[in-house]
Amino acid sequence: MPMVRPVVTNSFSFLFGLLLCSLFTSSAMAFQCTWNFEPQAQYDTGENATGVDAADFNGDGYPDLVVANRNTNDVVVLTNDGLGNFTLHSTVFVGGTPRYVVAGDLDGDGDIDAVTPNWDSETVSILLNDGLGNLSVLAEYPFRRPSCID
Repeated sequence: MPMVRPVVTNSFSFLFGLLLCSLFTSSAMAFQCTWNFEPQAQYDTGENATGVDAADFNGDGYPDLVVANRNTNDVVVLTNDGLGNFTLHSTVFVGGTPRYVVAGDLDGDGDIDAVTPNWDSETVSILLNDGLGNLSVLAEYPFRRPSCID
């Protein structure tokens, strides 16, 4: 089962914003606040992306993206420039048909690594970070039809 992450991580800020919006409008317009979002951006991550996680892979303080691509059997890291723009940084090939990817410090060295379950090769890949955002396969462990990881 994929991990569910909240869209609004700071409910106090969200509720405070709603309160301010309703206070500064007429009572008839109290719930007709306008939300402005930046234009949508699309990034080429590979072929048939099936999993994504966000973490600071290159240590610059901004959340980067790690994406598992099912058809190309790889995992890519896209680095964040701090303005919300992402650039393809590195690619590592893993076992057949990666389904998901999860980021975390697996070896305790302070940088973010990744794990991906690979359906067709029936393995789980452990990907270590060199501290600059480049992942490499440390090990692949046999695991019958892994589909989810958390």
